[in-house]
Amino acid sequence: MNHHTYELLTNIGLNFAEQEELKKAEVSFLMSLNYKPNQVLAWYNLGILYLKQRNYERALPCFWVTIGLNENYEHAWSELGLIYLYQNKIEYAKYCHIQAIKIDPMDATSWNNLGIIYEQQNNTPQAIHCYKTSIQIDNNNINAWINLGKNYYMEKKYQKADKALNNALEIDCDDINLWKKLISIYSIIKKPEGVRKCSQKIEDIKKGNK
Repeated sequence: MNHHTYELLTNIGLNFAEQEELKKAEVSFLMSLNYKPNQVLAWYNLGILYLKQRNYERALPCFWVTIGLNENYEHAWSELGLIYLYQNKIEYAKYCHIQAIKIDPMDATSWNNLGIIYEQQNNTPQAIHCYKTSIQIDNNNINAWINLGKNYYMEKKYQKADKALNNALEIDCDDINLWKKLISIYSIIKKPEGVRKCSQKIEDIKKGNK
């Protein structure tokens, strides 16, 4: 078998993964790594495969091996941070996302996730900074807009919360939870016309009307 076999197997694994044939993809990646164990691409995508299946115990070592082979592999750091966030291992998650941002300061997802971490640590000003940075990088990052609005709401900065959540609604206007949050804001700041508009929109969404 020639030295290009492992590349072929990795590419086959990528194709299977794209088609959501996860077991076949896993077998292809493992066979490829059997021929050449130090493949960054195969280890990383095997980790992504396990992450999709929420098999964090298998995903973690794949990403750590990826970083061992290439410590500047930003996406692996980001995925590690995400897993540790899921596992509520906050300091590990924070470290990994900071590493990802050091490598790629334009990683909007890591900035958003770092904001979630600061939020869990009750550091609202730093959380807001992270969400705003994420939005500056990607203005269509709906999760960052929602998180920013939620934090402004908790800080009782209702006008800013209103603006952030409305920006999120421009991206996804059918999110009932956002409309409900706006109702809460409009009730507090005494804007009955806003409450009526949001209530009507929720009814329209439930009825299937756009």
